[in-house]
Amino acid sequence: MGTIRSLSIRRFKRLETIDFDLDLAIVFVGGNNSGKSSILQALHFGIAVAQSASLISGNEWEEDVYSATFRPEQLIYTPSADVLSLGHNGKIGQAPETWIEIEIDETDERTCRIAIGSDAQGNITLRMTGKSLGKEIQDISRPYTVYAPGLAGIARQETVVSQGVIRRGVARGDANLLLRNVIFWLFQRQKEDARDWEQFQNDIRELFPTLSLRVEFTDISDEHIKVTFSLGGEAADLPLDCAGTGILQAIQVLAYINLFRPKLLLLDEPDSHMHPNNQAAMCKLLIRLSRERGFQLLVATHSRHVFSAMKEDVPVKWVRAGALEDNVPTETTKLLLEIGALDSLDYLGHPGLRCIVLTEDSDTKNLKSLLGASGFVLADTVVAAYHGCSKFDTVKVIAELLRDKAPNLTLIVHRDRDYLPDEEVERYTEMVTASGAKCFITDFSDIEGHLLVAEHIHAAHSVISVARASQILDQATTQTRNASIEDIVNLRHEHALKRRARGGGNPNVGEIATQAARDFDANPQRMRRGKLVLARVRLLLQQELRGHARLDTNSSAIVCPRLQEIARAIWPSAAVGEHHE
Repeated sequence: MGTIRSLSIRRFKRLETIDFDLDLAIVFVGGNNSGKSSILQALHFGIAVAQSASLISGNEWEEDVYSATFRPEQLIYTPSADVLSLGHNGKIGQAPETWIEIEIDETDERTCRIAIGSDAQGNITLRMTGKSLGKEIQDISRPYTVYAPGLAGIARQETVVSQGVIRRGVARGDANLLLRNVIFWLFQRQKEDARDWEQFQNDIRELFPTLSLRVEFTDISDEHIKVTFSLGGEAADLPLDCAGTGILQAIQVLAYINLFRPKLLLLDEPDSHMHPNNQAAMCKLLIRLSRERGFQLLVATHSRHVFSAMKEDVPVKWVRAGALEDNVPTETTKLLLEIGALDSLDYLGHPGLRCIVLTEDSDTKNLKSLLGASGFVLADTVVAAYHGCSKFDTVKVIAELLRDKAPNLTLIVHRDRDYLPDEEVERYTEMVTASGAKCFITDFSDIEGHLLVAEHIHAAHSVISVARASQILDQATTQTRNASIEDIVNLRHEHALKRRARGGGNPNVGEIATQAARDFDANPQRMRRGKLVLARVRLLLQQELRGHARLDTNSSAIVCPRLQEIARAIWPSAAVGEHHE
């Protein structure tokens, strides 16, 4: 089956005409009442109307056309009780020019157009074209879209309901009323295949590493589903309704993904009630899961944390007055927003903040581990992902801004070495230092290379001996040899092209490839691509541990002397070698 290539919306609420292409995901950013949430509602509403018609009138198509009429109260989902007011000017009428239209175009050349109007009696009128895709859209047993609005809390108790009731409730966005039923259904699937439940638990631990869920229900004696959670250690199991809203939000979305496996996941303000760190981590996880599990993602947000976490991986569409805008503002406020941490001058003046680390890595967990191990007080440090770190002109602007607005802050710029020639590393370091900032370029090809230490693996997972960790590292390095060499060739060729643009000679690709293999085999530990090796190490550890493995922790094995020296200058009274959270 194909994936969604493009989507079109006509005459829904304040959206007159919206067209956009879709690859992996899109983030819609805008102020309140800009129309960003309406985009998600329109798509889910169109799908829900098609599903409602199938449940009410059956699924009989006349060649390539499907038609049905039914009462508004029979809809399984509507953003408003007054369904006919969802039209562009507040009215859906009999005339086709007032109808809401949703068009979905897939990569396998399948297209479906959903047109929603009304008749003289105020009933909903549906006309669909595109039978092949349309029948898939109407199948409520595997929802084409799953809509997840922000979750503020859940019911105190839930009785068991049928799968049909759950499907309709989820289609309405009633996660707060049915979350335990969704979890119980997913838990029950263990009887057929335990992988879904295990995968769900592992997904949750990507965000909350010590969190585990327990589900209990006995048909003979129980009235309510009992779901409890634990945060590890000696903490007691607590009822699910005692969990923080950030945990509940993550559980809801990840349960939907694992249970329903939708084609299109619609997240409306996923940042609601979530800590900023969890917002960013959730977004990064969802991007990875969408790649791995084949769903596509639309996110509506006004959170700078969501924006910063996703903007380098997926397109950002600015929504204003019900329309998409391509021209994003470039004034200082946008620069502050992009940096992720510097979005207000009041924040910059916070007396406790001592250090800002700009990094080109969108996932900052590994860098934070290295900083914490090297003596940085992470509570006084902001690690902000910013793609412009490799551009010195941008770094200079930020350094000047900080000197003017927050002279008490130390600015550190992190870049991965990425097989840069030594002279390039020296040149960049000198320029950054001249701007008043401090520069940290990794010893290895990337930040992940600093975590590839046997003693660090043992510190993170004590059941893995140092000797066994060394074997795992060697195995992962060997298994990723060809991929590492390919990265060396590509990055060195890219550097050579940049040198040519500055007046250097033409690169010799064959010579670069030969030298890359020679350099790797001479010193695999230094030349391996850390990102690739670390991913393989985690996989090997998970197989051996039979559970979640993580290395983004602090340990004395990964202390970096250069970072330790910077930390001493910022916090002279802190004990050397301490790990600071």
